[in-house]
Amino acid sequence: MDGFCSLTLREFIDQAASVSPTPGGGAVAALAGALGAAMASMAANLTVGKAKFARHDALMRRTLAELAPNLESFRQGVDADALAFDRLSRAYRLPKDEEEAAAGRREEIHGALLNATRPPERVLADCRQVLELLPPLAEAANPNLLSDVEVAAIMLAAAARAALVNLLANTRQLADDEAGKTEAEAGRRLAEVEELAEKTLARVKERRIGNERRKGTAMTSRSAAIQRETAETRIKMTLVLDGSGKSRVSTGVDFFDHMLTLLVRHALFDLELEARGDIGVDAHHTVEDVGICLGRALKEALGDKAGTTRYGGILLPMDEALAQVALDLSGRPHLEWRAAIPAAKCGDFDTCLGREFARAFSSGGGVNLHVALLAGEDPHHSLEAIFKGLGRALRQAVAPDPREKGIPSSKGVL
Repeated sequence: MDGFCSLTLREFIDQAASVSPTPGGGAVAALAGALGAAMASMAANLTVGKAKFARHDALMRRTLAELAPNLESFRQGVDADALAFDRLSRAYRLPKDEEEAAAGRREEIHGALLNATRPPERVLADCRQVLELLPPLAEAANPNLLSDVEVAAIMLAAAARAALVNLLANTRQLADDEAGKTEAEAGRRLAEVEELAEKTLARVKERRIGNERRKGTAMTSRSAAIQRETAETRIKMTLVLDGSGKSRVSTGVDFFDHMLTLLVRHALFDLELEARGDIGVDAHHTVEDVGICLGRALKEALGDKAGTTRYGGILLPMDEALAQVALDLSGRPHLEWRAAIPAAKCGDFDTCLGREFARAFSSGGGVNLHVALLAGEDPHHSLEAIFKGLGRALRQAVAPDPREKGIPSSKGVL
């Protein structure tokens, strides 16, 4: 569709607009009509099958209300072009013995049209206004609606270009200084329209990728690579959500490496991590920054989270220890930590860093995370139960939900 519109329609625009006897131009009228058809199809897709897309009801109502004046403006533009063309055609068809009257009539009609707030300028303004309404529609994830949005964006850009071609042709009849100003302003408006159209088409492409992921055809691509360097740490990480639990972890903090390996194994992620920090001081900065990076990698790999389960939780035993972990991939970071680890140290590892890791992970990934240690006498067992529980909860939350056809939120975004 993009190739068709960018080539065939542009040829049509250049040819038709250059010979059109009216300032609005037959090309603009034809494109505005085609755009109207696309927008009407969009309106139908927004209203038909409402029960299936009930969560978008408010968006439907608001967009249809906002589109109404633009649809009316396009309709009026097409009607005005048709009327002007008809009047000029009749003027040009006057008998030869009335040639003097015909010439005067043609000049009168042309003059009136040129002095009446040129239609192409109105088309450019309307194209921009409608384009500003399209991006929210691309969030609905309805395949039919996405196609309508795509066609509308392409047609709007083409209509704007047709309007500019007509406008430039009309300015030849204006004074040079006024023509220059008109052309510069029209060029600026067209650039704005084309930029908005490109952004809309890019968003449609992203949403289609999201749809493919929900069908299970692109889930294996959920991965992210993160690098972070500060005065205290240097971290390089690659995370694959749909992995097999493999890990290659090196942070310089052996107990922390052990905990991360357990987390990844139970989440069924694949993780490659190399971190170097100021562990000569202590492990705090290394543990915290790895948590931030792991959260960011999770967030990037999930994308818009369409088709995911979103929530995860588990009650996990480890010998005498019992940990409860629950989380929500809400995009809003929050940590509730009710885990009194029974000792300050586990070997050389400060057990309070378990909480620092959880806080940093929640912040970096936008995760609402609740951790409770319900029982535990051994600090190793207690932290192991928590890290395994986090892995299992993440495994649930990132898993595809075959019944979820969109983003798992009533707001339509996470």
